[in-house]
Amino acid sequence: MLASSQAPAKDRMDNMARYRLRLSERTTILRWITLSLIAFIASKTTQALIITTASLPNDYRDVARLVTSAFDAPPETKDSTSIFDKVMWLVERPKSEQLNWQMYEENSRKMEGKKYSLLLAIEKEGTEMSTVGMAELGLGLGHDPEDFSAQLRPLPTIGVICVDAMTRGRGIGKALVEKCEDIVLQKWNHSAVMVDVEPENRCA
Repeated sequence: MLASSQAPAKDRMDNMARYRLRLSERTTILRWITLSLIAFIASKTTQALIITTASLPNDYRDVARLVTSAFDAPPETKDSTSIFDKVMWLVERPKSEQLNWQMYEENSRKMEGKKYSLLLAIEKEGTEMSTVGMAELGLGLGHDPEDFSAQLRPLPTIGVICVDAMTRGRGIGKALVEKCEDIVLQKWNHSAVMVDVEPENRCA
């Protein structure tokens, strides 16, 4: 009688052990699915800003697009831009972009190996990447920041910097300037970098 009562108890214990094992397996699988889902969502939504050097034909096209929009386009206000100006801009913009593209590509080729760098800010969101900013760093004549009475001499200068109007306020311009500073200090062995700014450019 004792043996028969022990057998069902052992069976119940075996069943409970198998149930706990199945429950543990289900929990592990559910956790794996959850973590995989989180990783997938993160890969699609994570944003990153990459600062790199222009080197490909498409890079120069992106630079030309940014520069043309920032410096050649008519002001976006109803009072100062007539319908005629807007129509003319639609006609002239491709020509302007082509000229800027050729200029920057040629400059980069001529300045290869010298103290010159054409930088791109590329925003990555998931698998999508878009160029949202640029900076042109080279040598320009200027006064030593520590001695303005000295003669003009070649100094590291950010000659052009611009950010896509739709992405301003995200620290892209700051990241470009910091990259320029790194190049000047670490690679060019200069102690400072100048910025060439037009007097009417109040935003700068």
